[in-house]
Amino acid sequence: MKNWIIIISIVLLPSISFGQIDTVTAINEFKLAINRTNIQDSYSENLFGFGLGVYHVFLQNKKVNLVTGLEYNRTNQLKKSIYDGHFAHKTNVTFNINCISIPMTARINFGRKIKIFLNTGLFIDLSIGGREKGTMKTYFTNENDQLESKVFQYSQKSRLGSNYGFILGVGIDIPLYKYRIIVEPDYKFGMRNIYQEMDEIRNRYFRINIGLRI
Repeated sequence: MKNWIIIISIVLLPSISFGQIDTVTAINEFKLAINRTNIQDSYSENLFGFGLGVYHVFLQNKKVNLVTGLEYNRTNQLKKSIYDGHFAHKTNVTFNINCISIPMTARINFGRKIKIFLNTGLFIDLSIGGREKGTMKTYFTNENDQLESKVFQYSQKSRLGSNYGFILGVGIDIPLYKYRIIVEPDYKFGMRNIYQEMDEIRNRYFRINIGLRI
């Protein structure tokens, strides 16, 4: 928790100080997002999720903006098979992954009133917990020293770690009275294995962001 407070302070304090210089508020952009994981393989399936975020856009009137903020992202994915040691095996497991995300990106604008932009940079995902639910099969020896198995449905907290990676997005910035509407598809490429058990989980996903800049 202390590490999260330090990281969040590092993000927000420069926003406030620069905001005072530019006579703008520390938070000047809001977004809602729908996401879908991009981890499909023979053992995994993509699922939909959602998110929301608040941001500070530096250098708003320049061709290149600097953007940072805080996001909540919930992603979901299905694992058809998970290794859980010699005496247990999981199948059809749905993972719900919850993160506080810190993006740090550069937004390159093209156009004047209606702008097309490219947004690229880095992000950090701080895990705030997740759940997994699916089918568990366990193996054990009975009193006759014979191997037996038990199959049951389970649901539990999942041991998920934090993540980091790259963001790449393109979008459109449209004026609406004194505000601006942002529509931005992007992709977050997570680089770490976030599953703190015997198997591996990557968290990579596409998003469609709808935002408002004030």
